[in-house]
Amino acid sequence: MMNMLVSEGASTIPSMNTQVIVNAISTFLPASIASSIGEIFSNMIMILWYSGVQILIFLSALQKVDPSLYEAAKMDGSNRLQMMLHITIPAILPTIVILLILDLSSLFSANFDQIYNLYNNYVLSTGDVLSTYIYRISLGGGTSFELSTAINLVLQVLGLIVVLITNKFVSKLDIMGIF
Repeated sequence: MMNMLVSEGASTIPSMNTQVIVNAISTFLPASIASSIGEIFSNMIMILWYSGVQILIFLSALQKVDPSLYEAAKMDGSNRLQMMLHITIPAILPTIVILLILDLSSLFSANFDQIYNLYNNYVLSTGDVLSTYIYRISLGGGTSFELSTAINLVLQVLGLIVVLITNKFVSKLDIMGIF
């Protein structure tokens, strides 16, 4: 089943071929600007692809905002910017804070799967991050299980310290954090 999904292209990010966009834009703009816009578009797709869960959480938080608040603000003469600053952002601020704390917990760990899939001996000197180094010295053929465990423990403790500091800072702002 997995082989069938991979052969159908389910394991790739759709629309990553930005050449069509670059060709369409290059009819109006110089090629260098069009390729820059194509790169920006490609990066936007990557950000959206890897932040799907966060987007769903934000959408659910936005749905919980009472629509009558927007109606009352509109009747009072507020514009959209004022409604966003005084209604929307304060309503979803706890969600923003929780997602910030959870994302900061993974600050010290890179996306192992992305790096490992593109990893080879040619890019070893520039593409070796701590997560791939830990894998390489332990399960990837090395025998330094003690060192890899110690490095991983230090990384996790640093992540915990960042989470605790961020949570303490958030509680000083009178916003509920994780605990």
